[in-house]
Amino acid sequence: MIDRLAIAMRPGAVLGKAKKDEFTALLDAGRQNDAENLALGHIARGVHRGFYLGQLIDHYAKTGRNGEVVRLIDDYAGDKALTSYPWRIALAAALVDVGNFDRARPLLLDLIMGHNFAAPLQLYRRLPATPDSVSMAVAAFNRSTRSANARMSHTIHLVDIAIAARELGRAAFMMESLLDVVGSTRFASLPKPKAAMKPSAGNTALVDLYDLLMPAIPFFLISGTLLGVIREGKLLGGDKDVDVGIMGAEHAGALQTKIAASPKFKEQFVPSVDLIKLTHQNGVKIDVFLHHREGEVLWHGSHLHAWDNKVWWQEGEPPLVEHEYAGRPFLIPSDPDMYLTDNYGDWRTPRSDYDASLEAPNRRVRAPQLTRLHWQKLIVRYYMDAELTLLSKAFRYYEREFGADAFLRKAGDLLILKPYQVERPEAVMPTTEVV
Repeated sequence: MIDRLAIAMRPGAVLGKAKKDEFTALLDAGRQNDAENLALGHIARGVHRGFYLGQLIDHYAKTGRNGEVVRLIDDYAGDKALTSYPWRIALAAALVDVGNFDRARPLLLDLIMGHNFAAPLQLYRRLPATPDSVSMAVAAFNRSTRSANARMSHTIHLVDIAIAARELGRAAFMMESLLDVVGSTRFASLPKPKAAMKPSAGNTALVDLYDLLMPAIPFFLISGTLLGVIREGKLLGGDKDVDVGIMGAEHAGALQTKIAASPKFKEQFVPSVDLIKLTHQNGVKIDVFLHHREGEVLWHGSHLHAWDNKVWWQEGEPPLVEHEYAGRPFLIPSDPDMYLTDNYGDWRTPRSDYDASLEAPNRRVRAPQLTRLHWQKLIVRYYMDAELTLLSKAFRYYEREFGADAFLRKAGDLLILKPYQVERPEAVMPTTEVV
């Protein structure tokens, strides 16, 4: 999110490249203090101040120094450039990260109302939530001038805000209202499925994670990442992220500290103590699942689902062994066949469009109400992303788990029986409000 600053704060392409090369060269040489002093000197003298403020804020944010982001923006609050969206969202993100929620809330409400971006809603989700705070977010959202497609996709973030406040009935009503918005929206063009992760990018992220964490914080390959490495000798072409695990919660804090100090990774917020989500600088997403042993079961998951694996090692034997991949001795379960069979059944036969949150034979639901809402969001997202095979599966598994309720019947009428409606880019925004 903060990386948008590099786009919005470009005072001149030629100047920017030359100055960025100087600043970046110092960072790449490990001379962090020199790079920071270079930027601070230019800022203090007013020489290319906007450019160097952007570079320094981006650097502070990437290395987890959010207090420095707040201080720097506050010190130059009189600068006219600081009134633009990238500066204000950078400040809001830093305020949330340092826990200054009282200052962050009005800023985020103003950004929700005045801009056509999802980031303010995503940050607002991290604030302490109450029914009143949900109402404030909804009011700001309804007063915004979002485009039809943005209103459609961003409503899901309002649902998450309501869930955070335990307003589950309201969240369910929002999802039904969202169906009306989706059903009446004319797309500027036919939606296309999102591109899968490039295996080469996934390899880069995995190697960088290995070099950052191992051996102090041992992690191992799991789920689709392990499946690809064992069955194909490479990451699966259709995967959208990388999955790894750590044993227990012992190393979770140290892992988060390492990530916060790394310019290559950023932790993403999730409402779960059993899952840590990361994003690599190349865009690859990594899920780090904490694994917990209960008797003869080792489980991992989130606040929604858990996946149960039978303990695959005998007492006195190591649970993990090294497996050479991408030039590194990655750890994997010592009995990968047993592990993968629990997760996939016949794992040797390739299957397209597999969704572990729906189809895994070892999946169990931890929170039925939250899982129902999560699957409702999946149905809408699969429709908006034109993931039609996954959409069909989501309908089938939702009905199996929760029955043909009002949401599913309405979704069937609006999303399955009607074709996509396409209009010119200047499509009229639906007037349906979220409540």
